[in-house]
Amino acid sequence: MKNISNQIPLHAYTIFAQFDNQDLQEKLMNWAAENDCTILWGRPSSSDIMAFGRFVEIIDRDVLGQETYEMYLDYLSSDEYLLLKFLQNESIKQIGYGNEVDVTQDEVAEEVEMAGEIEGFSDEIMEEWNDGVCIIIDNKRDFELPQRKIVLRLDPLDERFIDFVLSTVQVAKKAKDDELRHKGFIC
Repeated sequence: MKNISNQIPLHAYTIFAQFDNQDLQEKLMNWAAENDCTILWGRPSSSDIMAFGRFVEIIDRDVLGQETYEMYLDYLSSDEYLLLKFLQNESIKQIGYGNEVDVTQDEVAEEVEMAGEIEGFSDEIMEEWNDGVCIIIDNKRDFELPQRKIVLRLDPLDERFIDFVLSTVQVAKKAKDDELRHKGFIC
């Protein structure tokens, strides 16, 4: 893979991880090093999961904490999140690269009031924004799942769960490669 623009979005190859499993941690770190990916490690019971862009997230809701997980679910469906994603998408269209937009809280509040008037601000686009792959590694079957196109919940007691995690991350990386190739960032 060759980076032809040197302007690949900042978090295009970032994995967000917040779990407590040494075997998975070691294997994921090795996989990331071999595949030119970065891992951002979330701190227990912090809101890090809402602060970083990534192409895949791997979380244990016990480590994340119930309160933080509920805040995260609320955040994913909030007007603020959707508007920031919309503005991020518009910025990428305008300048052709990047995935960070500096927007103040006042600007967000003002724009949220007008969100209904923004052309293209719809459920269809919301679905596209929530396209990150979420891998949950815990045995909580009765918890609400995040609004993502792909959510995989794996029981860490299953002997194959690490292989499933790494296989899913590999598929997500290939999808990100294809997306960036299509957008002209790599060839």
